[in-house]
Amino acid sequence: MLLNNVVLDTTKKVCIMRSMTSKIVFDWDQWNVQKNEMKHGVSHLEAESAFFDPGYKLFQDQKHSTAKELRYILYGYSIENRVLMVGFTLKKKKVRIITARQASRKERVIYGEKKSKTK
Repeated sequence: MLLNNVVLDTTKKVCIMRSMTSKIVFDWDQWNVQKNEMKHGVSHLEAESAFFDPGYKLFQDQKHSTAKELRYILYGYSIENRVLMVGFTLKKKKVRIITARQASRKERVIYGEKKSKTK
């Protein structure tokens, strides 16, 4: 099923984002920019960089999606060398980031980051 350049494979509950022009356009709410920097220490540039990680993982956000607005969760490696969780929606063919934070340990496993052996 194709949803605004997002392909959803309902059998695996995973979706794959494909850019038709290979250009991703971001649309930010100024409050979300400030909130993410203050609360999570993630700048808008770092959050956007996760979308360009060739190994990103993308899922439909079942918990926060509504009939009017589908939401997605992306796990990707950022320019600050950390795995981020980015929650976003698509509005008028633009990516509108709602939240971005450093991924939890469980989310890093979903992303596929190898567990480091610490003793």
